[in-house]
Amino acid sequence: MTSPSRSEVLRLIDAVLAGAMSREEASAWAGARHVQAVKDPEVEEALDILTLIDARHVDDDGHPQDYMYDLTELSTARAALAREDDPKGADE
Repeated sequence: MTSPSRSEVLRLIDAVLAGAMSREEASAWAGARHVQAVKDPEVEEALDILTLIDARHVDDDGHPQDYMYDLTELSTARAALAREDDPKGADE
C-alpha cells in the first residue's frame, strides 16, 4: 500500500475532529498505511499521531487514563499539513 497523500490525511483528521470517525477507526486506517517512513515529514508526524490516537496512558494498577494524544495535538498536526508551503510532490 502506498503512503497516503496530505489531502487524504487531512480528510481523515477532519473526520476525527468532527466526530464523524472514531479514534479506533482512525488508528486502524493510519496503522494500515504507516508501514514505512514517509518522505513528507508532516505526513509522517500526522500518521504517528493517528496510529496511536486511540492509545491511552495507564496508571500503576493498569487502569486506563487519558489518551496519549488529545485533539489539540491532532489539530496542530492538521495545521502543519495544511500550510501553504507543502513540499512539491507531497500530494502525489
